[in-house]
Amino acid sequence: MEKYSKSIHSNFEGILLILDLFKEGAVAASEAARRKLVRSKQQRRGLTLRSGADTPLWNILAGALNGECKTHGAKAELARYVGLPRQRMHEFLSGNGAMPDAERTLMLLQWLASRKQQGAQGAGKKHS
Repeated sequence: MEKYSKSIHSNFEGILLILDLFKEGAVAASEAARRKLVRSKQQRRGLTLRSGADTPLWNILAGALNGECKTHGAKAELARYVGLPRQRMHEFLSGNGAMPDAERTLMLLQWLASRKQQGAQGAGKKHS
């Protein structure tokens, strides 16, 4: 992201942050797929995914969300934004096997991108 900061319009910074997350996730997903091929255990189709070693994209997103939720009240703010109790948000982010549905996952990505963009704009104003 740093190498693009001077040539990309500020409206696209959030999108670039999400793309960077997807890039990290793609590498992790390919590694997980390689490990899964080595395993002899067959999983049945249609089973609900649980967070863990087989969900590298979710693990990266949860890590990024946890990084943004360090300040007091940030996790509660995120839970309100997504429309869930904060205890449920904690279950998602703690890696206890719970995962949100697709719509809430997209909302989490949107929240993360807006937080990252606010941080980038705040850092840009300090240097001006």
